[in-house]
Amino acid sequence: MSCASASARRRPRYRRSRHEPHNQGVYVDDSVCGVGFRRRRSATPAEFGRSPLAKRGALEEVHVEACRWEHVISENVERRLVELLEYPVACPHGNIIPGLDELGVPPDARQRSVAAGEEQAEAMTAVAAKLAAPVTVLRISEQVQSDPSLMLKLKRIGIQPGREVTLAVSDEGVRVTSEDRVGRVTAELPRLVAAHVFVARR
Repeated sequence: MSCASASARRRPRYRRSRHEPHNQGVYVDDSVCGVGFRRRRSATPAEFGRSPLAKRGALEEVHVEACRWEHVISENVERRLVELLEYPVACPHGNIIPGLDELGVPPDARQRSVAAGEEQAEAMTAVAAKLAAPVTVLRISEQVQSDPSLMLKLKRIGIQPGREVTLAVSDEGVRVTSEDRVGRVTAELPRLVAAHVFVARR
């Protein structure tokens, strides 16, 4: 069941959504879309709030934990978390936090959010060519964040926001090469996965 479906079931007071368990469907109007928008925003401070996981090398688990938090965190706690974290504009996986204006963030944070939204992000599958080319990783889509084993694989081959990697098209999808203090790492990503990793050309 998706987070949106769970939210609709747990929030009967909005009265403008109904969950259809047999059809696995959720029918919503604009007011409920606003609820989903706020749930998505609240998940991001929760991801940062789970930073001890990242310090233990378990960043791939942060999104899963944040999905649990987003249904119970209050707006007051959310606002305080954002303040303590010094107003981040993106989650640990590089995705822009929506609806920051609703939390009363300072102008500097709004400007950083606008600048982040204007970055020319392209899917790896759109950038990779026969000739290897360097790129900077910008963000990892939420569609793959719920798979901790996949997120761990991405981390091990150097696919993290801000990291520089080299891309080339391959028979299976995209060949990714990264370098760190240990040495060079090369791995193949299936097209379905590479399509959810966004980069900027260098």
